[in-house]
Amino acid sequence: VYLLGVVLVARAGHVVSFFLASILSVLAYDFFFIAPIFSFAVADNEYYFTLFVMLMVAQIIGYLTILTSRQDASARLIQRQTTALYTLSRQLTKTRGVEQLVTLGARYIADEFNCDVIALLPYKGHLDVLGGDATHQILDAKEKSIAQWVYEMGQTAGFGTDTLAFSKGLYLPLLASQGPIGVLRIQPKSQQLFTPEQMDLLESCVHQVALALDVDRMQENTRKKELKIKTDRARITLLEAISNDLDFPLKNIDKAAASFKKEEQSSTNHATKEIDYELEKLNRLNKNIARIIQLEFQEV
Repeated sequence: VYLLGVVLVARAGHVVSFFLASILSVLAYDFFFIAPIFSFAVADNEYYFTLFVMLMVAQIIGYLTILTSRQDASARLIQRQTTALYTLSRQLTKTRGVEQLVTLGARYIADEFNCDVIALLPYKGHLDVLGGDATHQILDAKEKSIAQWVYEMGQTAGFGTDTLAFSKGLYLPLLASQGPIGVLRIQPKSQQLFTPEQMDLLESCVHQVALALDVDRMQENTRKKELKIKTDRARITLLEAISNDLDFPLKNIDKAAASFKKEEQSSTNHATKEIDYELEKLNRLNKNIARIIQLEFQEV
């Protein structure tokens, strides 16, 4: 029975409590069951060994109980973190667009950690609030300077950290492959510090959001490059069509002009010179178009 009490106390996970409970259990056994009863004195020295063994057994059982409880708690925490990250990652995968990704990530973190979240992304040389569940909050100059510092240095600062701890919000950088691409400001509604386990999960969630933004940006750059290549090819095709359309009429006009110069008399020399001049301009235009096509092909 006394070991059962030690186990129940040890289930709470407090080492000092179970240590005191094991000692009190041995003393209670001595007080109530070992002669002389209702006294801590021991009539037979052999009982000292018995009490010592009981104390050691209680200590071992209590320690194993605490170890098992902590392992169970750790397993549940890992399962919870894995589930949370998987859920967030799946939602981010189905979303496109910077604003939609930021809004989704901010709302998820706000619900998961019971806090207000503001996302700040660079715009025209400074950080601007893009999304979040607390966009109605107005950041003063100090808060904006903290966000700018976090963005430039790529380090966590603010509430609960050793850097700029006077702030009421925790600032975490959105780190992508090319460096910081934004900042998340997280303010707990209870104003309580995050536990180390919560900080690990929070940083993992922020990393997932940053990764999704980075992937979306790379996909957008890829789409722009593909669109530029298609546009360049369409322009080249159009220039080729114009060049071909000009080439055949120019040849016919040149032949007709040559025949006209043979048949006409010297009084029409001025007209033939004008025809030659205009033909030369058209030929230069056609050659220039051909050069542009060659240059476009080299770039593509």
